[in-house]
Amino acid sequence: MTWRLATILRFDARRFEAAARTEGVVVGDETAWVELEDGWMPIDSSDGSPHDGLVAARNGLVAWAAGGSVQTSSTGLSWTDAEVGPGEANVAAIVPLGDGLVMLGAGVRQRIGAWTSSDGTAWSPLPDAPLGMVAGTEVPGTGLVSVGWSATDAAAWVTADGTQWRAFPPPHAEGGSAMAGVTQGAGSVVVVGSIGGTAVTWRSDDLDTWTASALSAVNDLSIRTIGHVNGRFVIAGQQNDLPTVWLSADGRTWSATPLPVPPDTSGSAVVIREIDGRVVVFGYMTQDMGNGGDWPVAHLVWTLEQPG
Repeated sequence: MTWRLATILRFDARRFEAAARTEGVVVGDETAWVELEDGWMPIDSSDGSPHDGLVAARNGLVAWAAGGSVQTSSTGLSWTDAEVGPGEANVAAIVPLGDGLVMLGAGVRQRIGAWTSSDGTAWSPLPDAPLGMVAGTEVPGTGLVSVGWSATDAAAWVTADGTQWRAFPPPHAEGGSAMAGVTQGAGSVVVVGSIGGTAVTWRSDDLDTWTASALSAVNDLSIRTIGHVNGRFVIAGQQNDLPTVWLSADGRTWSATPLPVPPDTSGSAVVIREIDGRVVVFGYMTQDMGNGGDWPVAHLVWTLEQPG
């Protein structure tokens, strides 16, 4: 298996629209993409997106931004404000549940931790939803499994319909832990997070018992997301200033692979997608801003080339 760095094309509205009609739109993290014969084309520059996140929905795309702004679009080229949004809120994620969507986050002036919508155009609060949820995944036959933290420790919950929530036994009870991303596959739920500042994963086969595994012995790393693609669990993030993915067949043992970047370049892998049976990772070339943080300066896309 070889990771290949794809060519990033300059945005051209006419080519993008034509490809979107014939081939469909691909969801990155903050913007929409199309794949062309000569590379990948994003709608906007890496530092120009008005959105904090983006998901596919029944009628196209749903995006969220700071303050609780929600917009919908059929192709990502033009956007319409939601008729009813969550109000002033910090949105962490939008995830599917059944035929609808659930937004996870926290109301700024109200103690609301989740909202629901059929298509992203109008949102209703879920008053009994717990606070502290930052990511979720739909598990067939079970419902929405969400993760985050409660008080000082990692926490996870499940709901079948968004109205009743059950908290799982905490995976760690000594404080200083958090769950940040979750996926399901091969009959298991796998979560990525941290304990005492060290990146770890948890796996559960029954949603009651969790087994933790250290992700890496290296401290200089950050984790962005986790997914399950083509029979593998995949984590995307950054290690030693390089975009990195971690692969696992079982969600317990992980192998890290730095992704190719131009010479003398830092970067981060951000979003994992399965597109036409392939593993595609979207990320950024980054620049040190001198204050301990990196800033995205250019898009990067990698595809996993299978042998044979």
